[in-house]
Amino acid sequence: MADCWEGTSERELAAHWHLPEVRLYSVLGSTSDLARRLAVEGAPAGTLVLADEQRAGRGRGAHSWSSPPGVGLWCSFIFRGTHPDEVGRLPIRIALAAARALDPWTDGAVKVKWPNDLFLGVHKFGGILCEASWEGPRLDHVIVGIGLNLLQAEDEFPEPLRPLATSIRVFTGRSVSRFDVATAVISALRPFATGAHPLGPDRIVENFASRDYLNGRYVEILEPESGRSLAAGYANGIHADGALRVESPEGLVMVRSGTVRIGG
Repeated sequence: MADCWEGTSERELAAHWHLPEVRLYSVLGSTSDLARRLAVEGAPAGTLVLADEQRAGRGRGAHSWSSPPGVGLWCSFIFRGTHPDEVGRLPIRIALAAARALDPWTDGAVKVKWPNDLFLGVHKFGGILCEASWEGPRLDHVIVGIGLNLLQAEDEFPEPLRPLATSIRVFTGRSVSRFDVATAVISALRPFATGAHPLGPDRIVENFASRDYLNGRYVEILEPESGRSLAAGYANGIHADGALRVESPEGLVMVRSGTVRIGG
């Protein structure tokens, strides 16, 4: 456990962010793993696990996520009350809400790479991981993990990531307050924790269009485990259910899951 984060205690953060509980840690393997355990034990919707450092942070498809101390926002929410029909749209909803919350520090430059990556320019700086837990046909809870690179310098990324990753500091040339960014992002996501969805499906399509990193790019969608190609063609926005629209030589394909490779 940790006594505080950015000089603020668990109890103070929970009150400031209007959350039922905040769990703080100096170091964790994964905030999502702990949030899942707490959810199974009955922790309420809106419970937040926040770590200064993750040693086993991860993204989609079991990809690791570099989460060093003092430079980012690494946290996971417990969501309850999400309608099962919303599970496919949830990563996009969360990514769009986070992007809007970050506009004051990025001059509105954040783009969303379907379904859940956040980009500045051509580099990734954030990711959303939504993991649903079902009890038979009933959706019990969703763990929403958030990772945002805020203060890293370019040479502080692991060498294999340097051509791919960025931070708000690198992109804008300015340092930001982790506390202020966390407050904006968590405030934007808090309504979703209990199943609220401010935007209808049509508005999701409209809002995504203005942030769409893939639009017009040639993409290949791969099955994560086998690497098998599921579709290839030009990305053309999303459907109201959250599926990626791919204009392939065989016609329009709706892709609801898979790993995106740009350029085929």
